[in-house]
Amino acid sequence: MKKFISIMLSSLLMTSVPLCVSAAEPVSASAIPQRMVGLLIDDQGNTQYVVGNLVTPQSPSSVEGSTYSATYEYSVYRSASDETLSVDASDGALALHAYLTIEYTVLSGSLTRYLLTGIDVDWNLMDNLVSLFEKHVEYICSDVSVSQHDTYNMPSPGHIDTQFDDYITRSTASTLGATLSFKLGMGSDRRWDLVLPNYLF
Repeated sequence: MKKFISIMLSSLLMTSVPLCVSAAEPVSASAIPQRMVGLLIDDQGNTQYVVGNLVTPQSPSSVEGSTYSATYEYSVYRSASDETLSVDASDGALALHAYLTIEYTVLSGSLTRYLLTGIDVDWNLMDNLVSLFEKHVEYICSDVSVSQHDTYNMPSPGHIDTQFDDYITRSTASTLGATLSFKLGMGSDRRWDLVLPNYLF
């Protein structure tokens, strides 16, 4: 299942709407996508696309104006008719709100460089019939010459300091962002994988 999720997420990221900026222009100076798309996968392998909405504008969060953050909110619903989970708000009650924030620093110059510095994770479980377990975050800040990647288990909402040191440049081989993953359960049998991304590029 993990391999399937990785393949699906990679495909999803490659087909997402690209940011309309040149390699020399800081991404922080352009508009972040208003939406990010994740996956809700049931125990039969059926997939629904979960749309995350940008809930904080991309803006400097430091005095120097070089540190930025962006937060996406995702929602999952419980269907009142057949006790399943869905991404459709008309199906029934809200089951889960999840928030994923990335924080990064931009160094401008002849070659703009980026560093993923922190991750903030928050969620609200709204339905006592739904259980939440195996919560973890994968985060990456890599390009052709730098490879920084880590995974962190999240027993509760909180902040992660990436402890990454090496800045990267933006190219087709670069990745900067994070993926929040949950296992969701209902009853003793039903299980879902929820995969929520937040990537600058």
